[in-house]
Amino acid sequence: MSEKSLQSKMLSTVFLLATLIAFASADGYTCAGNTLINPFLNLSEPYYYPGTWRENMEPAEYAPDQKCNWKINVPQGTYATVIFYKKTQYESGIKCAYPGKDLEYISDNDQNPYIFTSPQFQVDLKVGDKPGEFSFKVVWSKYPPGSRMNMQLDGIHSLAGVASSFYTTYTAINRVMLVGFSIPDFDSAVLRQSAIYDGDSVNAKYLGNLIDTLHGQIVSTGNKLTIYTFGLENHINNTLFMGLDTAAAGDIQKYNGLNCPADTTRGCSIILQSYFYATAVAKISRQPDYLMLPNAFPYNANVRVYGDKMDINYQTFGNYTQGFEVDILTTKNG
Repeated sequence: MSEKSLQSKMLSTVFLLATLIAFASADGYTCAGNTLINPFLNLSEPYYYPGTWRENMEPAEYAPDQKCNWKINVPQGTYATVIFYKKTQYESGIKCAYPGKDLEYISDNDQNPYIFTSPQFQVDLKVGDKPGEFSFKVVWSKYPPGSRMNMQLDGIHSLAGVASSFYTTYTAINRVMLVGFSIPDFDSAVLRQSAIYDGDSVNAKYLGNLIDTLHGQIVSTGNKLTIYTFGLENHINNTLFMGLDTAAAGDIQKYNGLNCPADTTRGCSIILQSYFYATAVAKISRQPDYLMLPNAFPYNANVRVYGDKMDINYQTFGNYTQGFEVDILTTKNG
């Protein structure tokens, strides 16, 4: 074979290999079905998926029509910080699950970290024929040493809290009800940097996080509940939660906490969804609040307003409509 023929054959082989590599890259990665992941001996060593991907890259493209599941262990005394890098056409089949919880949707282009606690969390991928990109990074950490803040509930008053470096534990006479507060000046996804535990330490059962409390209060099974906020105090100084004894809730079945926007022109509406049961909204602030007349109110309904100091124009409320009543009840710690 002449030298020219040999060179031509070698070039054809190189072109063929390059073409095969290009096709493999275009198809994206294929994951390995069900995978169990444990932290590395060096706890600070991250886990990346895919293994060759790093966070300074674009998310890796996945192959279509596949199903995979990762069960990732979190030893007691540690937690996992996870960032998902997802770019899809709103693919609904990419989800994660907190310990003991159902799978929940992972949003596109949301790189706010998730905090997962012991014993295990899951990542689930079930995709169809649409292209997409998905990668993630897991970092395990030991809980930092820190002081404990003990909040004693007396069965009457509520006690509010902010993000802090403390491990905050509520102790109730009966059970602890934890109410979450809205954060209109921030992306609520940052509230994933929190965890609520069913007991007096971070080794107790995971109950949820502060995003969960925006949809309804969390109640302990015993008389203690602990919350930790994983550095969230570096970003937010609003009231984020309020604890009260279940006895103090009375007939209220749903509580919501309200922070108003810093921009007062945006307004701050109180909405009580009370068609089927009694509801309440808690507003805590350092400055006086002014309660305006409601835009709509059911006939023969009753409103109770609780607070440290209250100045209400009875005549204004009384002239609003027949059947509208206001009871002014005060407590020491509103």
